[in-house]
Amino acid sequence: MEILPDAKPGEAAPRAEVHVLGWSAEKRDLQVSSERPVRVALRLLDYPAWRVEVNGQVATPEHAETSGQMILRLPAGTQHIAVKLVRTPDRILGIIVSVSGLLALLALFNAGGQRLLSASP
Repeated sequence: MEILPDAKPGEAAPRAEVHVLGWSAEKRDLQVSSERPVRVALRLLDYPAWRVEVNGQVATPEHAETSGQMILRLPAGTQHIAVKLVRTPDRILGIIVSVSGLLALLALFNAGGQRLLSASP
């Protein structure tokens, strides 16, 4: 994570304290304190399945032009940032298709096994 200046490019980044409250593959929990507005660059790509909340309110991150990295614009003060990977409609559809395929495959194996048993002398 990187603290960026909120105003002009080339301006020095303001001082900020960052506390990592939790960090896992599917969730990031941070607290950022600064006396001035800041931009926080998270080490995450702006992928639609990431849900970003700042102080409990859903936030839409900006993204870096060259890399797609998430950037949050934060006001002065102490801000709580929660980033969580959620299920999107395409992931839900993928799970449904996978489970349906597995059930169909099990039904075919079961039907094939019953035919073999009934055909035996």
